Amino acid sequence: KRNFSGLEEGIFGRFDLSYDAKKIVLAYKKPNKGYRIYEVGVDGSGLRQLTLDGADEAEMLKQYGHGYDDMDPCYLPSGKIMFVSTRTKRAVLCHNAFTSTALHVMDADGKNLHCISGNTVNEFAPCTMDDGRVIYTRWEYVDKGCGDVQSLWSMRPDGSGSCHVYKNNVALPATLIDARSIP
Repeated sequence: KRNFSGLEEGIFGRFDLSYDAKKIVLAYKKPNKGYRIYEVGVDGSGLRQLTLDGADEAEMLKQYGHGYDDMDPCYLPSGKIMFVSTRTKRAVLCHNAFTSTALHVMDADGKNLHCISGNTVNEFAPCTMDDGRVIYTRWEYVDKGCGDVQSLWSMRPDGSGSCHVYKNNVALPATLIDARSIP
């Protein structure tokens, strides 16, 4: 177990190792805050927060009872970082609170953060594949049963070429998540 100064009391989410194996990007949730993206050296040095509170975070906390969540980061070959976030304020169709996560990209320093997905329901766990595309899980909601709704999708790192990969109406396995390339 390793604690990083400033990250002692919260919850660690998914992480990814940089291509040069010198840095780790991770999601971390401080108490009473949303998940944010951090980066740290593999030796524990150089911890820095990459995503910050939104300008309207206090308003979101007041209106919805929670702020933004930035989660599931992964490094892209370009040096940018992809992750999922609730910053788009999208809601699942059966609930009127902004809880849907959509794919976002930012520069390695946290700047130029923007959404690259027009999907209105949850996307999870992006991962760069060996061919440079990103594979992720997407919650397909319309005309589906209650549990068999998470299928695999892929896209280019810039958000173009979104394509279904597997499991649109396959009942078993019930859920897919954390897909990875197998070298």
